[in-house]
Amino acid sequence: MNKKEPYIFSARPDAFGCRLISVICALWISKKLNYNFYFHWISGNDSIKSNMDKGIDIASAFYTESVENIFHESFIKKHHVIDNCCYGRNFKENLTLQELKKYKQILYSEVIIPYEIFKGLDKNEVLKEIKNIYVNDIIWSKKYYEIIKDVEYISYKLGDFIAIHMRGGEHIYTKYNQVPFLWANLHHFPYEVALEIAISMGNKNKKIVLFGQDLKANEKLIECVNEINPTIIINTIDSLLQKKYSKEDRVFFDLNCIAKASQIYSSGYSNFSRLAALISGKETLVTYFQSYNTDELYNIILKNIDYVNLNNLYKAYSYYRLYDFSTQLNKDISESISFLKKALEHNPNNYGYIIALNDCYFKINEPNEVENNLKNIILANKFEEFEEVFYGIYSKTLWSYEYYSKIHNKYLDCASLHNFPYISYVASKIYQKVYKNNAKAVEIMSRVIVYETNNIRFINLFIELLNLSNLIQANSAKARIHSHLAYKLGSALIENSKSIKGYIRLPYVLSYIKDKHKKEQKIYKEKIKENINLKLPPLDTYPDYKDALKEKECITYKLGLALMKADKEWYKGGYIKFYFEAKKLKKEFKEKQKG
Repeated sequence: MNKKEPYIFSARPDAFGCRLISVICALWISKKLNYNFYFHWISGNDSIKSNMDKGIDIASAFYTESVENIFHESFIKKHHVIDNCCYGRNFKENLTLQELKKYKQILYSEVIIPYEIFKGLDKNEVLKEIKNIYVNDIIWSKKYYEIIKDVEYISYKLGDFIAIHMRGGEHIYTKYNQVPFLWANLHHFPYEVALEIAISMGNKNKKIVLFGQDLKANEKLIECVNEINPTIIINTIDSLLQKKYSKEDRVFFDLNCIAKASQIYSSGYSNFSRLAALISGKETLVTYFQSYNTDELYNIILKNIDYVNLNNLYKAYSYYRLYDFSTQLNKDISESISFLKKALEHNPNNYGYIIALNDCYFKINEPNEVENNLKNIILANKFEEFEEVFYGIYSKTLWSYEYYSKIHNKYLDCASLHNFPYISYVASKIYQKVYKNNAKAVEIMSRVIVYETNNIRFINLFIELLNLSNLIQANSAKARIHSHLAYKLGSALIENSKSIKGYIRLPYVLSYIKDKHKKEQKIYKEKIKENINLKLPPLDTYPDYKDALKEKECITYKLGLALMKADKEWYKGGYIKFYFEAKKLKKEFKEKQKG
């Protein structure tokens, strides 16, 4: 089905809660503007594969059904299209809905609620209208209507209740726990804090229902509550279920049941909880950060950490939270180090904790401690696991760049001291893997192997780096052209023009490429020690020189050159000229393709 203008389109590729927020909000906007509404729904999601530990069975909002199992065929036929999924939007914020009408093709793959982004909207009115859309305009599959009926029956029996949504199991039992700095404040709900909330609300005669991913942990929390005050009415939703649901169906059941609560307590930022509050039609969501300040959260976890005695993984994560809060409160760094050591006692293979501990040692100028930690990891043959966390897949997200970059720089600075071979080894890897700078990596390793002549790992890396440097610099003129700033910029322009998400991030990508290239040029001009000659020969001496000349005539290179010229002449309208030059190059490229 082709999309008919004017239209609004929603298509996120991530978890259930995020997608459905986007769909509902886009549908609301379409009704307000009298636009056509379309969405695309993929099976599965694009989240990092989390590798759940064997034997662990937790519910998760990551489980996502196919579009046919969720929506009725009439709804799918009218609104579902096969299209690309992406994040973000293609319009500016702070518009009124009337101003939004200048866009005839609107992308709304957002988890932002309309009253958070558009001017002149009444929050309570929007919430009521969105609830009405959820109930009356979305046509669910027969199975999902049955689930909604089950929820109505259970909520009727429950009467008025408070929901505590215990998010965070996927960050305890999967590789997500290796990057606690990224998710702890967003998704992790400490059971020590949930205990405090349950006691506080229970003492006010509020009925409490626990929702969440880990049934055993939830039952343990109820035991703790009952020990303190047996009169408090608290249940897990699992104990109230009338039938067994699949994991995918359970996501939809929990969502609708949480929405029935008079108040929803959640982690720092859970889109699943936000969605439940959204479809309730009123403001019911309270995060634990709204209930307690940082100092109170620190003291609550410290007080309850041994009382809510869950397994080692939970306890380790709670000690990490104490470390995090202690740094925010500017407590003595020895206290932060103590919490991280306790976290590692309970989960010794968590490299996120080790990275944080090493950072503390750098702050107090104790590089010997960092050196010993790295040496132990390397000698235990666990360095590849450390790499995955420190500059592998978990460090690639845009919002983690600043965190890792600051820590990476401490390793690079320390490597210049010449007497920490394991820190230098990691620094060399950072130059190789993160900054793609083999020359600087070779420089560092050339110093290290003088003192570590028997370390096979160091020698192998040195040889690998030399081979890569020689391959790029001695055998390929084409590779030399690809290393030019013009080619890098042109490649980025082409690659990021393929999607809305790409256009949004393009300014950051181009800025990053320019800064990185400038640093690389400075490094390559430095004299490389230990007689390693990386001086580049003339381009016309390479065997693939003619191929390299063709690369300089391609659209990629010319686009980059045009952008560089626009940068230099911005005050003369360089970017306007670049716009027309880019259109001209694109037209020429298409004509060549036809020819």
